[in-house]
Amino acid sequence: MMMRRTWYWVSLTMALWLTGTVVAAAPRCAQEKAEPNTRAASAPEVVSEALGIRFTKPDRLWTVLNEEDSSLPKLVCLAEEADTWSPRFAVLALPSIIMPNGMEARLRHVKISYADNRRLAQSQDTADITASQLRILKFEKTTFAGREATLFVYEINSEKSYRTVEYGFLHQNNFYIIQAAAPTDLWEKPEGAAMFDRSFKSFSFLKSSSRK
Repeated sequence: MMMRRTWYWVSLTMALWLTGTVVAAAPRCAQEKAEPNTRAASAPEVVSEALGIRFTKPDRLWTVLNEEDSSLPKLVCLAEEADTWSPRFAVLALPSIIMPNGMEARLRHVKISYADNRRLAQSQDTADITASQLRILKFEKTTFAGREATLFVYEINSEKSYRTVEYGFLHQNNFYIIQAAAPTDLWEKPEGAAMFDRSFKSFSFLKSSSRK
C-alpha cells in the first residue's frame, strides 16, 4: 500500500512538473549569484555533487533552480522563471524502484496528463488512451552519455505548440530523465535546436559520484 501511494504521488508530481507546468522557484545553485530581477550571465557549467552530474546550460543567462535534496531530486534551467511556457533544460533523478518500467511509465504519465478523459485513462492500457492535444513524435531506443536510453519526443498543442525532448536511462540504482522543452517554433530554428543539443551532449556523471 505504501509503495502504491508513493507511486501515485510521484506520478502526479512528474505529470505536473515534466509536462509544461513549472513548480514554484527553488533555491538557486551556487553558480547563480544574481538577484531574482537581474539577468546577469553566470558560469555556463552546472555541477551537482549531490546528483553526481555536470552539464552546460543552454544559455549563460538562464536561471538554475536547485532541488537536489528534495524527495524528487532535480535541477531546472529556465529562460524565464515567471513564464509557464518558458524554454527549459532539466535533470530529474528517481530511485529506479519507483520507475520499474522506465520510459514506458513516463509515456503513460504524459498521456494521462493530457487525456481527453483523464478519469477513464487511469484504467486504460497506455495504447488506448486518447489525448487529442498530444502528438508523439518519437519513442525509440538510443544511447545517451554512453548508456542505453529511450528517446521520447512529443508536442502539446494547447495555448501554443510546445515540444519536449526527453532521454531516460538507468544509472546505478537511479532512473534519470534529461529533458529539454520549448515552444515548437524555437526547436525549428537551427540555433534553438543547437543550444539544446549542446546541453545534451555536455551531460556527464562525475567520476567521484557517490550517488547509488
